[in-house]
Amino acid sequence: MPIVLKILFEEVCFGFGMSGFFDSLDAPSLFVIYAHDNPTLGKADSRMVRELIRSLGEIKSKCRSDRNATLGSDAPKSRARDDILENQFCILPKSVSDTSVDKIVLFYSEALQACCTNVEGRKYIDKLKTVDLHTSKESGYGTHDTVFPSTSRSTREKLRAVVESHSRQPWFHHVLTEIGLVSLRTAWDRDPYTVVAVNIHDIETISDDLEFLGHTQHYLSLPPPEAVLINEAERYHHLFFGLLERIYNELPMIVDLIRQHYQAGLTSLREGQVQSHDVFKMTIRYEIMGDIKRIGTYRPAQSKTPMDHSGNGVPPLHHQRGK
Repeated sequence: MPIVLKILFEEVCFGFGMSGFFDSLDAPSLFVIYAHDNPTLGKADSRMVRELIRSLGEIKSKCRSDRNATLGSDAPKSRARDDILENQFCILPKSVSDTSVDKIVLFYSEALQACCTNVEGRKYIDKLKTVDLHTSKESGYGTHDTVFPSTSRSTREKLRAVVESHSRQPWFHHVLTEIGLVSLRTAWDRDPYTVVAVNIHDIETISDDLEFLGHTQHYLSLPPPEAVLINEAERYHHLFFGLLERIYNELPMIVDLIRQHYQAGLTSLREGQVQSHDVFKMTIRYEIMGDIKRIGTYRPAQSKTPMDHSGNGVPPLHHQRGK
């Protein structure tokens, strides 16, 4: 049964990738932050996060992480493949970085909490948060300075100096740099809602630990065990679908139709209607490709318009926020 459920999820992800939505011009780019497994820090569940990153890649999303340092558009000129900090600079506000992503997806775990609440770690985060992103130029009259956003190069030099002065400390973890840059980004933009938080271990102090999150800001968590109908993998799948809703806000009709095949497949599995893995896979793919042929792939120009009579529009879908 777990193999068939895996096939179902992979076929739905294949359909998402074929939909043309997740790599479209108006789809947001994102960076994923998470802690790595470390027995001295607590649980991280980094394997699950890496699987989510892999699935984001399967649907052709514009996803960057420590597992995927560049996007297709900036790969030829980027130094992010060779330097961890260069990759992390995409977290910065767009006004000071030409590689900045649109959204941050943050997986909060016991291990990440241990990093963020460590006294030295907190001081380091605060130093990054308070790096001055302005530069002053003398006015034409010479009587006062005019403040401008700092250039990408000068900003990176300031930040690199802070990082390199702390990187050999025993408490240092690269994820702390990412948290510090998110703090800087949200303070500069005054917009915490570009951060999508996932509370993996239901840590009650998440809003206190991550000061850049609003106290009333929604976050996602794994569905409870009782939500499982067939196999524990369903919790991961539903978290992935919920994550897409939070990242993309409005999902086009074709994506919603493809997702419905997951629920239909679960029903077939629960009722014992699956005869063989190959037939099940071929049936799901045939039905998904039929929807894409009938509805058409996503069209960016119609992303904000009501559905037209041809069925190719993108009506807004109302989803319940994760809690």
